[in-house]
Amino acid sequence: MEGKSIIPDEKVEELFCYYANKDDRSAKWIGVTKSGKYYNVETHTYNIGSAYSNSHIYYPIEPDEVDYFKKIAEDRKRTEELKALEEERSRLEDQARLITNGSDKDFYKKKNTDIIWWVKDDNGEQKFSFDRETVFNLMTDYPVKLTPEQKEIFDKENPYWKVYFKKRNISMNDNNQEIKYVQDITPEEYMQLRRDVGWKEFPLEQAKACIDNAYYVVCVRDGEKAIGVVRLLWDGGYIAFLSDVIVDAAYRGQGIGKTLVESCLIQLKKDMKPGYKVKITLNSAKGKEPFYEKFGFEVRPNDDAGAGMDQWLEG
Repeated sequence: MEGKSIIPDEKVEELFCYYANKDDRSAKWIGVTKSGKYYNVETHTYNIGSAYSNSHIYYPIEPDEVDYFKKIAEDRKRTEELKALEEERSRLEDQARLITNGSDKDFYKKKNTDIIWWVKDDNGEQKFSFDRETVFNLMTDYPVKLTPEQKEIFDKENPYWKVYFKKRNISMNDNNQEIKYVQDITPEEYMQLRRDVGWKEFPLEQAKACIDNAYYVVCVRDGEKAIGVVRLLWDGGYIAFLSDVIVDAAYRGQGIGKTLVESCLIQLKKDMKPGYKVKITLNSAKGKEPFYEKFGFEVRPNDDAGAGMDQWLEG
């Protein structure tokens, strides 16, 4: 957005939203105060664990600019309605051409291009298979009996169930009051997490410095046990470093690592002043590059940069 942002001295009520992005949980909307001041507002919703918070940036606009954004909002609404109609048409077409292989279990696919076969079940249970031989029960076997590759395929072809189980896990965590994201961790806990993944050890005095001097630290706890951590290093300049993304092996596959990385990116973006540009870097564990690429990180070497380099020094 152009112009300088300000902090309003009155409450701003939303008139209409003209932009929303579910992927990065951002929105842009027009609001007005009781005294008739109009604002173009950018909102970002972020969460750490199951707690949600909103950050707002307010840009003053003139009353005659409101109609321009209202037209954008109306166009957005029409586009969404057309998209919904197209998705429903596509769903009905897919439903009309379910594929079966004529077996007793009556396997079928939801889409011609899918890998997964679903099983028609008279008892109403959701069952599926990758090869029409081994059958999985959705409610009891997902994701514990799937390989990482199978889970990736399932999640890609069934985004609804992916979201369903993610929300169910969060709800279970909320009810049990077990998994929580906090901003404190002891040097001993930090070193134990490093030790668990086979990373180099160093004195507790250094571990304390790692925690105290980091710009931002998040620790994940199951009850009182530390099961994950991430550190963000930033001196306020144009380079930031994402460090020590660790999740206990017993808790992987639940989105904890994703939440840790997202929390750092959101915190950094939140603290950047208007006009700032920051390059965030990291050292990926071998084989984990695809995980970080999902957040926009680029693998090195590439056309613009050489391979990352490092060395250990000992005192």
